[in-house]
Amino acid sequence: MDDPQRLYISCAMSGEPNFNKDLMNQRAEELREKGFDVINPAELDLADDYPRRWAGYLGRDLDIITRENSESESGMDIDAIALIAESPWEESAGVLCELLAATKYGIPILDSKTLEPMQFGYDVWAIPAGADGESAQERMSPERLTMGGDD
Repeated sequence: MDDPQRLYISCAMSGEPNFNKDLMNQRAEELREKGFDVINPAELDLADDYPRRWAGYLGRDLDIITRENSESESGMDIDAIALIAESPWEESAGVLCELLAATKYGIPILDSKTLEPMQFGYDVWAIPAGADGESAQERMSPERLTMGGDD
């Protein structure tokens, strides 16, 4: 991949102080200072004219990640995911969904600090159970997602 220009920030939000928006906003500013066009869900949340349930935010974000753009070299609207790895992303059903979609569409996943490709060394579905004992498969079950889970 050539140098990514448009990055989508992915970060655990639910259950975090201020939904990790301070960290996301800081990282977006740092990336913009480096010349990147950044899509920051924390900023998108401010632009929403109505409150959404968890699944509504996730649907919006997955639409952004998977949106095709025939004018871009990759064919996608974003060039890479910038994962805020210091957040508890492995316990976030939202982040796991974003990473799964990115992987499915061939979108690179970069560490948001170093901009190096993330090396997971395992299948996202094999992530150990979270603090609440739920596995990734349980956290992302169709029943949980349609019920608007709190993660």
